[in-house]
Amino acid sequence: MPLRSPFATTLVAVVLLLVTGGVAAAGPAATPEQRAATAVEAALRQIGLPFVWGGNGPENGDRGFDCSGLTAFAYGKAGVVLPRTAHAQYRRGPRVPAGSPLRPGDLVFYGTVDKVHHVGLFVGQDRMVSAPTFGLPVQTSWYRWRGDDYLGATRPAQATDGVPDPAVRETPDPSIPDEPWFDAPAAPRLPTSPTAPRRAPATR
Repeated sequence: MPLRSPFATTLVAVVLLLVTGGVAAAGPAATPEQRAATAVEAALRQIGLPFVWGGNGPENGDRGFDCSGLTAFAYGKAGVVLPRTAHAQYRRGPRVPAGSPLRPGDLVFYGTVDKVHHVGLFVGQDRMVSAPTFGLPVQTSWYRWRGDDYLGATRPAQATDGVPDPAVRETPDPSIPDEPWFDAPAAPRLPTSPTAPRRAPATR
């Protein structure tokens, strides 16, 4: 079951305070800040669930999530419809300018513009929540580390009025190629500190 530990429960409360200033979003998320808070809370509540390639979570009949399944699920709770793969989510935008501070709720991506292989949801304090890879559950980790292949971030909370409408939400960047439906089966294992060496990802 998600949120097995008191630490995870406390983390949800702390992040909600950071995102909303102490006012949690209730009902349909009406503002970008509330949409972000709803997505962050939804993702953090999945901590402890297993990584499942192509997984969309227990509410959709799967034991767990893969990386983009988690982010799509989290933003779905905020009324924001995201594409199903990390690559397509990166294409959708809107992009956070390089060097700009990240905000809780931003999506952070890894890989190249030709092949995005991992996505996480930034929760503040230089950390993200994600479904890392086989054998590792949904968890929080540093979003940057030595030797990473961080690509950039997007801010889905500002891309929609909250009414689910895939035809309107999908605004791909035509300069970025499309990809198959599911993400690569093994994202890089995530370190426990910003300076920890990056473990090479498994080959496909």
